[in-house]
Formats: sequence, C-alpha cells, structure tokens
Amino acid sequence: MHVFNHDGTYVTGWPAILEGFAFNTVVADLDGDGRSEVIVGAHSPARLHVLGADGTPFSGAWPREFEHGVWSPATADLDGDGDLEILASDGLLDEPNLIYAMHHDGVDVNGWPVWIPGFPNSRLVVGDVDGDGSPEIACATFEFFNGMQAWVYLLNSQGQTYSKDWSVPLPTAGDPWAMAMGDLDGDGGLEILITGTMPQVFALDRFGNFTPGWPAIVSPLGSNFYNNRGHSIADVDGDGLPEVVVGTVVGIRVFNRDATPVPGASPLPVIDDHTNAKLQLTVTVADVDLDGDVEIFSGIWRTPGALDFTGPECSVQWERSSGDLGNTGRYVPPRIDASEWVLFNNCFTGPAAVFLPPECDCRDADADSDADIDLADFAALQRAFTPRP
Repeated sequence: MHVFNHDGTYVTGWPAILEGFAFNTVVADLDGDGRSEVIVGAHSPARLHVLGADGTPFSGAWPREFEHGVWSPATADLDGDGDLEILASDGLLDEPNLIYAMHHDGVDVNGWPVWIPGFPNSRLVVGDVDGDGSPEIACATFEFFNGMQAWVYLLNSQGQTYSKDWSVPLPTAGDPWAMAMGDLDGDGGLEILITGTMPQVFALDRFGNFTPGWPAIVSPLGSNFYNNRGHSIADVDGDGLPEVVVGTVVGIRVFNRDATPVPGASPLPVIDDHTNAKLQLTVTVADVDLDGDVEIFSGIWRTPGALDFTGPECSVQWERSSGDLGNTGRYVPPRIDASEWVLFNNCFTGPAAVFLPPECDCRDADADSDADIDLADFAALQRAFTPRP
C-alpha cells in the first residue's frame, strides 16, 4: 500500500506491506482525533486492514479475518457518538453473504452483521435518506445462479430493513456494482442510483419506488456488454438543479434529474481510441480551477482526460463513484465546490483556504506533521472544511 505526498515522495512510514489482493481503499478519521486512518479490504486471504497515518496497524484488532473477501468498505457514524464505524461486506457468489458494521476497535456494532441474499459486489453507500438524523445504508446484490437477478436493499443504522420488505428487484439482469445517493427532486429526501453491467441507470426513492422518468438509458440496448463505471451527481450547467454524470461504454452521459439527456452534453466525447478503452471509463466531478463551474475528469484505459463546463457556480452532491475523495461512500449535502483538491494539495495557500472556519487550524488535519496535506490527511481535512454559504 503506497501513500505519497503531493510532490511524489513517500509519506513517512509508507509503503505498508499487506498480504492478499487489496480491493478499494477508504481514508477517514475514525476516532475524531484529527489523524486519518486508511481502511483496505482484501481477498486471498480475506481481511480488513485499518492502518494509522504512519502505515502501521491502527490497533491490535487489525487486520480482522473474514471468510470470503471484503468488498468496498465504507464509513459512517451509525450510533451518533461522533466516531465513525466501518461497514464492509463479506461474500462470494452462492455463499452466505454478510454485511458487517464495526467500531474502530474491531468490535461489531450491536445488531450487525446482517445477512442478505445474493453476492454483495456493490459499493455500500450511506446517507440520511429521510432527514431524521440517522444514516441509512444501501447495498445491491445479484444472484449469480438465478439469471443474474439484481436486488437493492436499504438498511437502517441498527442493521434492520429500513421498512418492511424493503427489497427491490431490478427489471434488468446484471451486476449492480455502482451506487450513489443524491436529492434529485429537491424534496429533502435522498434517491438511490444504481447501475453496473446493465444498459440503464435506475433511481429509487426511500420508499423503494422507481423515481418517475427513470431508468435512464446510458448504453445502446442490444449491446453485448455493458459496464457503466459509476455516477457523479452535480449541478454541472449552473441551473440550480442536479445532473447525473455516468461513465459508460459509449462515453460520458449527462442526464437531468428527470433522466432526460442534457442537450448538447450527452454523450460527451471519449478522449481515447484504444481498443475497449471505453470499458475502463470512470468519472469524477470537481471544480479544480476555482472558476465556479465544474470539470469532469475521466480515466480511460491509460489516458486521463478532462472536460470543462462553463457557466454559473455549480454545486456537487456525489463527487465520484465512491462518494468523495476519501472513498467513504457517504453522502454529503449539496455544496459549492470550493475545490477540496486545492485544500488537499496544500491547505496553507490558495483562495480555498479562506473557507476554513476561523477557529480551525488546518495543521490539525496534518496527520504526519510534515506541514502539508496529503492523502492520509484528507478525511480529517474534510471534517474541518466548511462550505461557503
């Protein structure tokens, strides 16, 4: 596991040697001490690693052993104590599949783990879908030996089904590995977006109903293979309403909140012509040049690219396929993107620094005390970051 400073040098204590095949990394301040931890799920052997900012195990409880493989961890404050819990799924095709919630000391949260049918290959996404102050957890599975039937589940923070029989079968078979949350209709509740190896993006409300207008068709029907690489949710055109940005096999698709394509922006051009390059396309939305509008970044095979939207100030709800730059899988309320990227690289200079609250010394987020903010510090910086009004 490698962690670099912004100048390409290693952070002190890194790299860390982890046994097994690492699958997804989360950076978050689990215990609220201003120092970030690094969470890594792994296979062969199945383990969940939690490392401190210096690359050593966070405590003697880590790594924790699992049976099959740890998929796409996420973090959330499930019990309201101010610390973050770790969510992770452990499963393999037709085997019993469990979703775990653990305190940072490795102890299971009361009520967890919970069993869900199907293979839990999706990212776990977390958000307060109903505005009651307690987070919910959405996950999706598919039944490999049942025609790839895909299901979506919503759990409360106690590990119970959000409401009776909240399990929604998707009408299209496939692996629904990409999920996101966002308030598409402006009612204060969150919708759940799902896509994957299927030609559509589906949207569900908190009651398990398909959102009017959705699904959006993102890849040509009748194609032999679909591989939609996740969503971002942001107001990309400055009209005050969220759009959904999807990386697909045909390019970057941009949809209005009612699933209609944004005129002139869907599909956006693919910046690569490698064979099968489009299958590797992912998207991230951020205002990296601080001009008030957003840029869409895509990773296509070996070639990155960027597209710049021009217009009024734009807000961001779901930045990338895993939620935010820390890969936490958590929804945050819409914000004007004052470019966490600038804060991430150097919180002591640049116009973004003025958005830190006056009582916060951004050095509090410098986990390794090297006078700059790097990858291992980022989640702590997010906690200190105050969006402008």
